[in-house]
Amino acid sequence: MKYFLSILIMLPLSLYAADKKDLIQTKYFKGTITNKNILDGTSKTLQAYSKVINDRKQNTISITFQTLSPNSEPASPVVSTIKYNPKGASSEVGNDGNQSFKGSVKFYGEPWKWNKWQGTRIMENGDRHERVVSMTNDKISFTSSYYLKDGTKVLDTTGSLDKVSKAKYKNAIN
Repeated sequence: MKYFLSILIMLPLSLYAADKKDLIQTKYFKGTITNKNILDGTSKTLQAYSKVINDRKQNTISITFQTLSPNSEPASPVVSTIKYNPKGASSEVGNDGNQSFKGSVKFYGEPWKWNKWQGTRIMENGDRHERVVSMTNDKISFTSSYYLKDGTKVLDTTGSLDKVSKAKYKNAIN
């Protein structure tokens, strides 16, 4: 079940965007996620933290997402960058600590003030991670599913994270 450990940290994040006056904005989030292993029916709830940097100058969204194990040890962070394309499909590249991935993202709502997005990541081993994220200025809610290369669904994840201060974020992951 090696893939199960890496799946725990491969989760979606908010891209709630900056106000028009802000070209670069950083937001921090804290909450919980619940992973349900489809194969054996077990569930695990973990603390989760996210740092989102919206850069309107470069049309990119940089995301760092990290969970804490039940004994409060930080897992390897998931780091990704989404290149926003206002005229078509947006792309995503990143690494989950174990392997790299590429993907596509579709945004809903006004540019840089999205209220929802959905995306698909293809892992370098051929596995697929699909997610749907809803957001407000202060909250992220999401669902995601992870499929093996052969199409077998192995994990469902739900989560909710609230906006926190930079200090609270740094204290939690250090």
